[in-house]
Order: sequence, then structure tokens, then C-alpha cells
Amino acid sequence: MEFPTQPPGAPRPRRMPPAVWFVLWWIGLAGVVALLTLPGPSGVPRSSALRAVRTEGVLCRQRLQELQRATLLYADAHEGYLPPAASWADALVPQLDGAAAFHCPEQYRALAWPGTDYALNAEVAGKQLASLEAPGETVLFFETTVHLTEAGTRSVTGDLDTQATPHLPGGTVINASGPPRAIPPPAQ
Repeated sequence: MEFPTQPPGAPRPRRMPPAVWFVLWWIGLAGVVALLTLPGPSGVPRSSALRAVRTEGVLCRQRLQELQRATLLYADAHEGYLPPAASWADALVPQLDGAAAFHCPEQYRALAWPGTDYALNAEVAGKQLASLEAPGETVLFFETTVHLTEAGTRSVTGDLDTQATPHLPGGTVINASGPPRAIPPPAQ
């Protein structure tokens, strides 16, 4: 037995024609596009600003991975020892594609600038890679706002407790093995 959806003799509900639905869909789509292309508070279109932030974060992580790879290649060529603290940047230059690896793209410096936006963890500098108890948990490089040493070299070292990061709050680090990861801001 079939149950009617409407009582007998009731008027049939009117359906909106497909052309009306089509027009409404296009109006909605145009509204979304307009919101994404209107300038934000800084005058930059929202979609461009979001894309730039996403791209810069990816490039920063890629550069940390380049430094990690170069350090592992250095250790492989030097009987398993990590570069020394005083000259780690100069020691890694032969394993890198260029000076760009020393610079975070979110920093607005020219690539010819002699400093670096990353620091080597002073606790692992010069040690043998095999002597690290937990390479996946041992920080190798981290972001820093200290760009040159007191001697004027770019081989900045330190530890996470004493270094400020340019991406406040928190920052990005890379361990002796594994991918880069974000760190939470320091507790105050």
C-alpha cells in the first residue's frame, strides 16, 4: 500500500525552475570570489596574503631540511662528527646549493646578507652523530633573531632557552632526524 505525501485534492507545491537555481549558485560563487579578492586591512588581497604566509612557512621548513641534510652529509664525510660550533655555517656551504639555505624567507633581508636566520644547537656541535641518545628528539637547528656572532661570523649557536625566534609566538626547529616541527612559545 502506498501512502500519499499530500492529501487528495491538495494543490501541488511549486518547484523552483532549474534556471533559477543555476543563477543563485553563480551569485553565491561570485560573492565568495569577491570576498577573497577584496583587500584586507593592509591593502593586500586576502587570498594573496594567505598564500604568501603558507608559502613562506613551507620554504622555511624546506630550508631547515636543507641544513639538516647538509649536516648529515658533513657528518658522513667527517667520520660521523657534526660541524664545530665556531664554523658550522662555513663547513656546510659545500653541501648546500647556495646562501639561501641560511635565510628564512619570512625575514626580509637580501640573500647577499652575510648572517643567518638559523642557529645550530650548541649542545650537539662537534659531537659524533652516533653519540646522540635520541636523534629524533635532539634539536639540531632552530630559528633565531641573533644573526651574527660577536666575532662577526654567521655560525650562530645557542639553545632554545636563550634564543628568540622571528615567528612569535614559538618557532620552528628540526631535529637530527625527522621533519621540521613547530615549537610552542616559551612559558612566561
